[in-house]
Amino acid sequence: MSSKQPNNPAGWLQRIVEKARTVPTNVSVRQGWAQVFGLDPGNLYGILQSIAEFVKLVEEARKAVTNLKGFEHNLYHRPIERLEDVLSHMNLDSSWSSVVASFDENLLYGLSVTNDVLSKFSKEVELDEETLKDLQYQLKELEENLVTSDIPEELMVFLVDQLERMRNALLNYSLFGPGQVREAVENATGAFILHARELGPFWDNPIIKRLISILTILASAVTVYQGGQLLTEGIRKLLSSSN
Repeated sequence: MSSKQPNNPAGWLQRIVEKARTVPTNVSVRQGWAQVFGLDPGNLYGILQSIAEFVKLVEEARKAVTNLKGFEHNLYHRPIERLEDVLSHMNLDSSWSSVVASFDENLLYGLSVTNDVLSKFSKEVELDEETLKDLQYQLKELEENLVTSDIPEELMVFLVDQLERMRNALLNYSLFGPGQVREAVENATGAFILHARELGPFWDNPIIKRLISILTILASAVTVYQGGQLLTEGIRKLLSSSN
């Protein structure tokens, strides 16, 4: 599997396909995907959730190719269409060998070509392993502090939920890229705005300030908008005005 971190959805798809090809063929599709995603085969919910993320990546890759200007879209769409075909005919109880047969050298080559083109135009910012581990540690520590704080229980549960979403997204980053992180940041941003009145009185709480700081880092890293600082500055102003 390529050690270079991708910066576009086709690159992340290529990485998953490469990993899938290493799974032994004498297992079921369910067991095969479980190994690819690092899950217990009995965790059907997790497996289906991960397959859904894979489907999202396929759609993101299609959109990224469609947005290319001055290129032959049909050429770069071919590997994406092959993945869509595999996913549309997938049966979790069938043999994994059928999936591996579809994930052949031609598919990998097509994805690598699409990846090469998209990588030249991608604005996706990389999160290196050290940064990922540091952010995961900070979120876990923040959650522990939050549970023992004097913040009201209802508000605390809401904040813990946002922290868990961000932490899980970071844990899945090495598989699916920044998509889940982007969704977690956007969800947290919208949730903070909706709950500004309840959060306002706690704006000076160091836990809230630290959470906003981490949100800023993540927003900047996954290029949710033109600058995470602008995004979270709006939250700061809203919470301050609600205080």
